[in-house]
Amino acid sequence: MKIKDRETLRLIKEALKEDRAEKDITTRILIPEGAVGGAELVAHQEGIVCGLNVAEACFKLHDGTIRFKVFKKEGARIQAGDRLGRVTGHLRSLLSCERVVLNFLNHLSGIATLTAAFVEKVKPYGVKIYDTRKTLPLFRKLEKYAVRAGGGYNHRSDLSGAAFIKDNHIDACGGVENALEIIFRREKPGVPVIVEVRNLQEAETAARYPVDLILLDNMKPGMIKGILKYFGKKRAFEISGGVDLKNVARYARAGITRISVGALTHSAKTLDISMEYIEVNK
Repeated sequence: MKIKDRETLRLIKEALKEDRAEKDITTRILIPEGAVGGAELVAHQEGIVCGLNVAEACFKLHDGTIRFKVFKKEGARIQAGDRLGRVTGHLRSLLSCERVVLNFLNHLSGIATLTAAFVEKVKPYGVKIYDTRKTLPLFRKLEKYAVRAGGGYNHRSDLSGAAFIKDNHIDACGGVENALEIIFRREKPGVPVIVEVRNLQEAETAARYPVDLILLDNMKPGMIKGILKYFGKKRAFEISGGVDLKNVARYARAGITRISVGALTHSAKTLDISMEYIEVNK
C-alpha cells in the first residue's frame, strides 16, 4: 500500500533531510555515480512486520527511479531469515537511504510485534487492546498505524478527539462531580466523554452522568472485578495503568472488554531487520 498521506510523506522527507542522505560522503567516494545494485530487507527474528510501505516511500522520495518489490504483507507474522522486500536501482541511492529506512521499519515492526503479543494474551477473553497518546512527537500517526498492524485498536488521535477527563483535570476542578458538572452544564459535547476514576466512589459519581466510557486507572484486578460486578452491563469500562505482558491476562479475566497500554508505543523494542546488498543484472 503506497503512502499518500501528506503529513507522513513530509515526515519521511524530514527524516531523509536530517540524515543528509543527499550528502552521503562515504557512498559518493566509494560508489561510482552510474553504479546499479540491489538489496533485500531481511528479518533476523520472529515478529510482525510493519512499515514496508514507509520503506518504499523513503527510497522513492530520495530517488524516483528506484524499484521496490514487497515479499510480505503489512501485519504479517515473519520468521528469522524471511526476506521482506527487494529494492533495486542506483546503488548510491540505496546505500544513502539505508539507515532511515531501517529506523522506520525496525521501530514500527517492534510496535506491531509487541501489540500482537498483548492481543494474543487476551484473545481467549474477547478483550480489545488499545494504544494511548504516549507516542514520539510527530510520529503518532505512524505508531498508531503500527498498533493496528499488530491487531490493536487506536484511542483518540489527539486532544480534539474526545473530552477525556483525567486525574489532573479532576483535581484542578475539585473532584469528579465538579468536572462533570462543568462538562455537561451547557450540553453534552459533540465528541465522546471519557472520565478517569481512581476508586469505586469516583466511578459511582461518574456513572450518574451520560459519559461514554469510564476508565479505571491503576487498579488491581480484584478491585476491577468488584466494580464491574457492582455496575453490571450498565456502563462501558476500560482499564489502564500497571498492565504488562505478565499480568494482562489476569486483568482480562476480571471481565473488562477494553485495556489501554501505553507501553505499546513508548516501550516497544525494535525488531531486528537488516538491509543486505545483492548483485543485480544491469
